[in-house]
Amino acid sequence: MQKTLCCFRHAAFLVITLTVSSYWLPETFSVCSITNDARSNHRRRRNHRRQCETAESELLANKSIVFIGDSRVRYQYMSLVHFLTYGYWNDCENGTTLFGATHCEVIHYNRTGEQKDGVNYWNTWYKNTNDIINSHGSSELCDCYRPSPFDAHRTRENRYFWRDVHCGKIRISYLQNFLGQVTFRNDFPPFQPDPLNTTCKPGKCDQADITLPLLPALEIVSKLQPTHVFAGTGWHDIDIGCTLVELERDHRIKTYFMTRICERGGSIQKTRQGCNASIFDRMTPTCGLPSDFYWDKMHGLSTINNDMNQRLFDLLNQSEM
Repeated sequence: MQKTLCCFRHAAFLVITLTVSSYWLPETFSVCSITNDARSNHRRRRNHRRQCETAESELLANKSIVFIGDSRVRYQYMSLVHFLTYGYWNDCENGTTLFGATHCEVIHYNRTGEQKDGVNYWNTWYKNTNDIINSHGSSELCDCYRPSPFDAHRTRENRYFWRDVHCGKIRISYLQNFLGQVTFRNDFPPFQPDPLNTTCKPGKCDQADITLPLLPALEIVSKLQPTHVFAGTGWHDIDIGCTLVELERDHRIKTYFMTRICERGGSIQKTRQGCNASIFDRMTPTCGLPSDFYWDKMHGLSTINNDMNQRLFDLLNQSEM
C-alpha cells in the first residue's frame, strides 16, 4: 500500500496534493506521509492539532454547511466532522488512527452494517457513530433509521452537527438522498429549532413525517439557514443546476452541485448542470486511482474522503480572499 501511494503521488495524485491550500496543511504533507510509520504520524498530528483547530475556527466559524447525497457523500461528511471533533484526519486503512478499529469503521467503512443472524446492525451503527461524534465539545443529532430487509424508500439518515469554537459556531448537516428524495421527521431540524427537544434516538424511530422530491426539498433546506449547500443527486442523474442557482439568488446561499467520486476502475463522466451552476468536482481527481484506494466498487477509503475535504477547505478559503 505504501509503495502504491508513493509511486502514485509522482503521477496523477501530485495534482491533488498541490491544489490543497497550505493554509490547512504543513508544507511537508503528501499522500505518502499518511503511509509512513504510525508513530511518526501520530506525533505530527498532535503537534499540529492546535494549529488545525485555529484554522478551522477562522474558516468555518459562523458557517452552516449542508451536504445532500448518497453514502459517498455521507462518508465525506463523517470524515469532516470526525476531524473537527478530534483534530486529526482518520487514516484508518494505514493503521494510523489514534482510537482503534471502532473509529475506523465509523469514518470510511462499515463492517457491521449488514444484517447478520436476523439482527439489523445498521441501526446499531447509527447509534455508535453518533456517540463517537458527540464528544470533545462536538454535538450531533442523528435522525437515522434503516429497515431490515433494506428498503431505500424507508431508509432515513439525516445528521446535524454543531461545535462552538473560540470565534463562533460551526454547523454542518448531511441529508440522505438515495432515490432523488429527502425524508424528514418534524421533531428534528429544520422543523424543530431546539435540538434538546428531540427525543427520537438513532435507529429507533421508523416513521417519517415528510418525504419530498429533491427539488422541493432544496427549499426546505433553506430553513436550516445554510451559508453553503453541496448537493448531489444520489443514485440518479438529474439536472438540479437551475434550482441551486435560484436557491443561491433567493436566499443568499452559496450553492454547488456535488459530483460523485469516481467508481473503482471508472472513467470521467461529463456532468452537465443548467444555469451555469457552480460545481464541486469530486470525479476528475478520483478517476484513475488504484483499486486499493477503495473498499468496494463505489466507496473510497479515508484517503479519498480526507482529500475531498481538504479541497472543500481550499474552496472555502479561496471564496473569502
